[in-house]
Order: sequence, then C-alpha cells, then structure tokens
Amino acid sequence: LALAYETRHLKVDIGSTPLGFTAATLAGGLSYNETFGGVSLKVDVSRRAVTDSLLSYAGTVDDRTGQKWGGVTATGGRAEVGVEEGPFGVYGYGSYHLLSGKNVVRNSRFEAGAGAFYKLFREEDNELTVGVSLTAMGYDKNLRYFTFGHGGYFSPQRYLSLSLPVEWTGRSGALSYKLDASVGVQTFRENDAPYFPGSSALQAEWESLATVGAAPTGVTWKTFYPGQTKTGLGFRIT
Repeated sequence: LALAYETRHLKVDIGSTPLGFTAATLAGGLSYNETFGGVSLKVDVSRRAVTDSLLSYAGTVDDRTGQKWGGVTATGGRAEVGVEEGPFGVYGYGSYHLLSGKNVVRNSRFEAGAGAFYKLFREEDNELTVGVSLTAMGYDKNLRYFTFGHGGYFSPQRYLSLSLPVEWTGRSGALSYKLDASVGVQTFRENDAPYFPGSSALQAEWESLATVGAAPTGVTWKTFYPGQTKTGLGFRIT
C-alpha cells in the first residue's frame, strides 16, 4: 500500500512493505528541496525498509520454534547541500538513522559524504559528467548475520569509500539512455558479533553447549561471528 503527494519542492508519502511479508511494517517519508541561484538544499525525514536481504526486508520464521524476526526499517533524517557554477559543482551530505525490526537488536547508523563533478561536455541532447566522491559510514553494532536477533544487513563499524563516478545521458528521437558507472577503493571494519545478540539466555545456553563439548566429534561450535577488516576495489555499472 502506498499514498504520495508531490509538488515542485515538497514530497510526502506513506505506505507499507508488502502485506504478505512475515514482518510487514509502515514506511514513508517527507522531503523538501529548495534552490537559491546555484545553491541547492534538500532535507529528508523518513522511515524506509532495509532491503539488503530476505531477512532484513521481509522477515523470517523458525519453523521449529515459531520465532519470528526481521523486517528492519531505518528511521531518521538526511540533509544535503550542493553548489553548481557553470560546468563545475560540489556537494556534501550527512545523515543519522535508527534501525529496528521485529525481534532484531536496535542499531544506529551515521553517514557523511562529499564530492565534486565536472561536465566534460553538455549539448542539447547529450551530456557527460565525471567526478570524485568520498563516503564515510559507521554502525553501532554488527548485525549482518541471520541467527535470531540479527538483521541480515551490512553494518560495518567503519566504512570508507573513494570513487570516481561517470555519468552519460542523452536522447535520440524517442529513445533516451543513461550510463552510470564508478570505480574506486573501499575499506571497512566489522566487530565480532554474538550468535544471539537479542537474547542473553540463548547466547549463554549456546556458549554453555559449546564449552562442554556437545558438538559431534571433530566439530567445533563457535559462539561469536569473527570480525574482519577488508580493503579492495569497488565498481558499479547501471
């Protein structure tokens, strides 16, 4: 279900995630944008579904115990500002959101970014833009796994990305086209995470079973998902 109202500067919408989901929930938002000469401003307040995985978006149920969890939403605000002068422009933004779901541990996320772009050429029906973009993001807790209490969404404690985006748009008669691509480097760090972050009783029971050696011979039961730090190349083409 969805209902929206939009004008030149204001957009409001309210609705729900699909009603057949295990953890269907309300979603919506309000955004306002304004332009002052070459300066643009936008403010957004919203509650949106986290669509990283089946668990985070739809929720799931344990057929043996009947426990349900998932259906994560991010609730918060975002503000961004941009300045454009001729073919050159710069922008920056910041946001803060609280994440919650059915039987999922609460989490928080901050994000900030900045960038610049230059229009290599701009014709009536053709435009090519190149730029540079820097993004920083962090979550309070690592909840990217799928056991009870986790949310199934990427939630690093530190994430940094530097990318070089390219956008080519144009029109030829009734045909319009757009190529959006980027390449860059990214690094992130994730903390260790308990198997059952939302239940101290389940976590204690699991640790007790692992300690007394209840696992089959030759099998070791872990009680925490290990943290990790990774750095590598990233790319995107749409």
